[in-house]
Order: sequence, then structure tokens, then C-alpha cells
Amino acid sequence: MARNGRDGVQAAIDKRPDLILLDNRLPDTTGGEVLRELTSATATTSIPVVVFSSDSGGIIDELLANGASEALGKPFDIHQFLAMIDRYLP
Repeated sequence: MARNGRDGVQAAIDKRPDLILLDNRLPDTTGGEVLRELTSATATTSIPVVVFSSDSGGIIDELLANGASEALGKPFDIHQFLAMIDRYLP
């Protein structure tokens, strides 16, 4: 867990989790920017990233095009969320 994007990227590089859950709105940057860093870093490029966004419009399509494995709009259905987790962490 990280409080901002910079710490999140560093934690992902250091710990190499099996799945990254990323909010699109962060105190220091955007989820899109963090996603670009994660997909370009050798240590994290293969880790699936699920982005959560309350933004409307094409932002979810943009996040998916930029490497997010999935994107969920907020608020989201808990059953949909748990099913998504099961796809990546069986």
C-alpha cells in the first residue's frame, strides 16, 4: 500500500506484487502517469494493473489502451471486484 503515486511505483518495483490496484486520482500525480511508469519499468511491466476511476468519459478506454489490465468505474459492484481479483489471483 502506498499513499501516493511515487511511493506506489517504488513499492511495486521493490516488492513485485502479483497484482496492482491503482486509483486514477492520486495526491501527487494521475493513475495514468503511474501506469506509464509501471508499464515501462522492467521490474513491473508484466504485473497486471487494475485501475479504479470515478472519472467519466473516455478515461477508462485511455487507461486500457495505455496498459491497464482492467479498469473499474467507481462506485463498483463488490461481486464484480471479487471476480476480477479471482481472475488474477486464483
